[in-house]
Amino acid sequence: MKIIRLFLASSEELKPERLVIAELITKLNYLWAEYGISIRLVKWEYLDSSMGAQHKQEDYNDYLRQCDMCIVLYWTKFGMYTDKELQTAYELLKTNSSLKNMYVLFKEGGDMTESLKNFRNKYEAEHPDLCNSFNKELQLKELLVQQIIQCVQSKLEAEHELLEKRMRKVQKLLKVTEENEPEYDEYLHYLQEAKESLSTNESVVDNLKHSVQNI
Repeated sequence: MKIIRLFLASSEELKPERLVIAELITKLNYLWAEYGISIRLVKWEYLDSSMGAQHKQEDYNDYLRQCDMCIVLYWTKFGMYTDKELQTAYELLKTNSSLKNMYVLFKEGGDMTESLKNFRNKYEAEHPDLCNSFNKELQLKELLVQQIIQCVQSKLEAEHELLEKRMRKVQKLLKVTEENEPEYDEYLHYLQEAKESLSTNESVVDNLKHSVQNI
């Protein structure tokens, strides 16, 4: 089972959207279980009861560092911690961390504060590939599904590269190992498993896309 950890950052005013995302993740996990994909949603509603009052933001950032992707939502104002989470996520994105995908979504149709307007204009200009907007629930779902599939694809590509590297190493070992040595069968078994994994990974993304066509 391949696990994708998704960190969701937003203010309380986007609680309805957070519920929509939680429901979407539940449905995706049901649809994608047969393809060996599981999404773990990390958000403050799930974490508050286990955190100390003095160090919540530090705890959130620790969880963020363990995630594969981060989705940040804005509407009319900055959340108390959302901007710090965004900064942490962007710094992680530039390093060799587990966080490989980040997306900033702006909800349209609200009376946005001047500080958020200025931030949005600047951030969209500097990072157009990390930003988008939505004004309907369906748009939010579609954007999120696209990003999750992209994250899965990135993870599979990294795994593919690692498997091929290991396979080349095992193939070299086979050339210098006699068939009657116990390691020989182990190397053959590993190669077979690796080839099957590579073959499976190649079809996973297409299957995921097909399964969400009518979500």
